[in-house]
Amino acid sequence: MKTMICAAFGVIVLAGCAQPEIPIIEKQRRFAADYDTTWRAVIATVAEQSYPINAIEKDSGIVATEEMLVTNRTQEMREYAVLPSLPFSVWQRLTCRLNFFVHADANDATTVQVNTAMRAYESNMTGAWHSASSTGAIETTVFESLRNHLHITTDN
Repeated sequence: MKTMICAAFGVIVLAGCAQPEIPIIEKQRRFAADYDTTWRAVIATVAEQSYPINAIEKDSGIVATEEMLVTNRTQEMREYAVLPSLPFSVWQRLTCRLNFFVHADANDATTVQVNTAMRAYESNMTGAWHSASSTGAIETTVFESLRNHLHITTDN
């Protein structure tokens, strides 16, 4: 009986240590618009989403946001991030930083790359921040907003 209890506990602990599958997400998209028009759309998207800007360099094509709260609800966190697999974890906050890279391509097309850096705070077992991976939800929102600002119905 004692062996069965220990084995069951071991299975629960090991199952909690399994690493979650990280989805492959779209991090960049090419738009059929010139650089200046796309740059304005990126700035409009950042403003529309109320992302706090940390750095902006039009000549380099870089916009970096400050770290911002995405949500403090565990169920919502799972919409935006793949949380680390920790046994008995209680997640309190999910934050994110975004870096936009805007690059002019040939033929009046522009590529926009969005990189996310996410962190989640676990309060029960570790009392620490842990890196989390994006599910692609924020990137999808950004690209859809860019499409709307650029009045584009299809991408290249």
